[in-house]
Amino acid sequence: MEKQFDSGLVWFRRDLRVDDHAALQLALRLCRRVYCAFVFDREILDPLPRTDRRVNQVTKPMKIKVEFKGEVNGAEMSGKAKAGFMGSYPFTATKA
Repeated sequence: MEKQFDSGLVWFRRDLRVDDHAALQLALRLCRRVYCAFVFDREILDPLPRTDRRVNQVTKPMKIKVEFKGEVNGAEMSGKAKAGFMGSYPFTATKA
């Protein structure tokens, strides 16, 4: 499937949820590359108790297992990348 855009940017505003982030899902479908940004907004996070899961989620590293399965054909590579709970996504690459 040909992607409509070469790259896209997804902004995480209040937390790092990915399973129900509509903009992220759309970007993964439409863009060859997706860049993600999170701005640690103290006006949002400072009033929250330190035990709030939204605070914990952005201050602790998230472990995720990424698996790649692909085929190499000359300078081209294609296959699927499985990103833990986020699902599987096709990928293509060209040797530079």
